[in-house]
Amino acid sequence: MLLPFRFFAQQVLERDDLPGLPNVDLAPSSIQDAISLVATILGFISVIVIIIASIKFALSQGESQKVANAKNTIIYALIGLVVSLLAYSIVNFVIGEVT
Repeated sequence: MLLPFRFFAQQVLERDDLPGLPNVDLAPSSIQDAISLVATILGFISVIVIIIASIKFALSQGESQKVANAKNTIIYALIGLVVSLLAYSIVNFVIGEVT
């Protein structure tokens, strides 16, 4: 499935005559390390936001507006966490297929 992309990427990376482009040698492991770091940071941020929203939910004392805001914050933090995990998985899959 990724064979055309792999062929195109090899053709582009093997050329030295591309004007205006710096010659950068990025190993797949360095890309994976960077993505892993970003995913870890996003995970910590999501957990912190979920904890803060949970505290707000517990302290809302049944006020409907505060309860709704806390629930929405928790839902959005969970969605962000899932999206970041999916992005991490997709990047690792693509790098694994290319290398």
